[in-house]
Amino acid sequence: MAPTQDIRSKSSLNADVAVSALEEKEENSDLVRKSKRRAATKSLCVHLTLIAKLRSPKSLSKETKLRELYMNLLTHREAEVQRLAMNCLFSYKFPYLEPYREQFEKLLIDETFREALIHFSIDKENSIVEPAHRENLVPILIRFVFKLFSF
Repeated sequence: MAPTQDIRSKSSLNADVAVSALEEKEENSDLVRKSKRRAATKSLCVHLTLIAKLRSPKSLSKETKLRELYMNLLTHREAEVQRLAMNCLFSYKFPYLEPYREQFEKLLIDETFREALIHFSIDKENSIVEPAHRENLVPILIRFVFKLFSF
């Protein structure tokens, strides 16, 4: 067998090594980023679970900012975070939200989302939503629909 010789220049060898090192570093950074995101999501879920168990969330300091946060979390990519944010809103026992609790719970389940959205009619003729509740309820419903288009 004839002896082999690598005829590539040393600079191209170094470039190949550098490229493979960069690719490996990017893969590792993606894994680290994903694990940090999972840890942050898990921590958020624990906090939301705790806050949802409060009996009178209106008495908390900076309650309006918390409520805004819950509304923003309704568009989160994780269904568990959305469910817990909705539970936090349910803890307020708003009169415009309580009658539709079952419909919102169905919206949180991927398998029943479409059917629940179809039956959650908000048009003025055959609406299941009372006219007095529309103003506060529609922004929440829009956030549920928004999550479909954001991913």
